Amino acid sequence: MIQINKEYEPSSLTNHRCQSYSTFDNLPLEAKDELRQSLLKEQGYLCCYCMMRISVENMRVEHWHCQSSYHDEQLDYSNLMASCNGNEGHKKHDQHCDARKGNHDLSHNPSNPDHDFVSLINYLGDGTIQSSNQEFDRELNEILNLNFARLKRNRKSVMEGVHEILRRKAGVVTTSHLKRLIRVWQEKDRDGKLKEYCGVAIYYVTKKLQRI
Repeated sequence: MIQINKEYEPSSLTNHRCQSYSTFDNLPLEAKDELRQSLLKEQGYLCCYCMMRISVENMRVEHWHCQSSYHDEQLDYSNLMASCNGNEGHKKHDQHCDARKGNHDLSHNPSNPDHDFVSLINYLGDGTIQSSNQEFDRELNEILNLNFARLKRNRKSVMEGVHEILRRKAGVVTTSHLKRLIRVWQEKDRDGKLKEYCGVAIYYVTKKLQRI
């Protein structure tokens, strides 16, 4: 998971919300397309939970507070994010992210800087994501299923890739080199995309930096 910096909401969403009887379900198709593009852009085309690559074709608009329980927030842009399809349609134990979450609540919102969830997350060498907060750790596993086998393998692969980059560097790895590497993983490319699972790489390199 990475911190999402919310930007300005699309004007079409603002206009729709001002209409009588407006809901997310009756949001016009063009406005939904604009919303999807806006969410993808601000998230660097990564899922708000697992950080896998997403696009208009394979994303879902995620309501952090679900529509059924928080009706007044269904058109609140701060409550909306882009999620992967999370193996929608498969058995529950194979689903993850929004598909698995359903109408369950989460204690931490990736788009709310006040929640500071990044400081509560750590990654193990086998790709496991876990939290020092017991309730949040339960949510990562039971509600979002972020330790689904494929996600663990992908995160492990990223850590191994970063480790190999550092191993191949000639000479002693310095703090300036590690900081540059962190910036590489923080920056979007020319198409506005972040690298998949960038939060894992940033965590790994930051830990290295703290040990120097």
